[in-house]
Amino acid sequence: MSGAIGKIKGKAKGCSSGHCMLHLHALAMKKMPPFKKEVLSETVKIINFIKSRPKKNKLFKILCDDMESLHTSLLLHPETRWLSRGKSLISLFELRNEVGIFLRDNDFALGEKLCDDR
Repeated sequence: MSGAIGKIKGKAKGCSSGHCMLHLHALAMKKMPPFKKEVLSETVKIINFIKSRPKKNKLFKILCDDMESLHTSLLLHPETRWLSRGKSLISLFELRNEVGIFLRDNDFALGEKLCDDR
């Protein structure tokens, strides 16, 4: 009540307020079931493993080209905007075979998570 919204409500008694869109989504994320949070965080770890290292990113692009994939790169997830996690998850799902092969060749611990059925 001490911020700008509180001062506006003090002057205009009938006005209403709400959170901005990003804050609403952040609040919704807090109520997300734990297994969904786990899937999204593991997705981010897998993508960051590939995208954060230029050499691995180039090797992944070459692998996708050799396999004649529709896409040749993953979407990097910015940590501040969790809305883009959905797009990152779709990107990872579309390239799941290529990512699985790439992670098996690089001995990344989350590689077997792509084959987990639960």
